[in-house]
Amino acid sequence: MNRDRLTLDFKIRVARDRRSGMTIEEVMEKYGIARSSVYKWTKMYNSGTLMQVKERYTKEEKNAAVMQYVRGATMKDISKEMGIALSTLSEWIDEYFFEEAQERREIAGKKKKSIFRERKRRDKNGNLLRTVYPTSASAYVTWAK
Repeated sequence: MNRDRLTLDFKIRVARDRRSGMTIEEVMEKYGIARSSVYKWTKMYNSGTLMQVKERYTKEEKNAAVMQYVRGATMKDISKEMGIALSTLSEWIDEYFFEEAQERREIAGKKKKSIFRERKRRDKNGNLLRTVYPTSASAYVTWAK
């Protein structure tokens, strides 16, 4: 099963469908999840603990935990030290790397497209050449760095 979709909102949707009168089998089939997950999330939703998960940690605590992981600490050590469930910590780390990748894509998308095309090849002596084709028909051959 794809763990990316196991967000808090997804779990709440599952619990609400179950509470609205759908059978466990219907919910399992609709979302493609295990019976135990339906039981667990419905029980957490009914007791109110599922909603509290989202608000239990401050943004600073989340960032501190993720930064420890980025600096090389293991998830297990961070979990024990800060009292965070491994699944919650894993979700925070995934969010961090997803957001970072999004930012990189946005920055890369803002780069200007070059008016040159480039081709690398080797000459008869084995030296690497870089051929740059500008918009005109002429080509400039330079030594590759």
